[in-house]
Amino acid sequence: MKLLIVSDIHGNWAVPNAEGDSDQILCLGDLVDYGSEPAACVSWAMEECAKSIFISGNHDRGVPLEERPEKLSSLP
Repeated sequence: MKLLIVSDIHGNWAVPNAEGDSDQILCLGDLVDYGSEPAACVSWAMEECAKSIFISGNHDRGVPLEERPEKLSSLP
């Protein structure tokens, strides 16, 4: 079994695109923010969610709320 563990992608599509043949993915958060291709990263996560685990990071929660991540440390 090939497990891909990623974290802090921040909208940089080159990260998930580099490893395309994993059996399962564990994403430890911060899929979006900063990088230029957040939509591609979110689409990738949606395609892979059935066989993988995606944990929401502070940036993932902050983008839709239009809040800076450092202000979200108290959110569940």
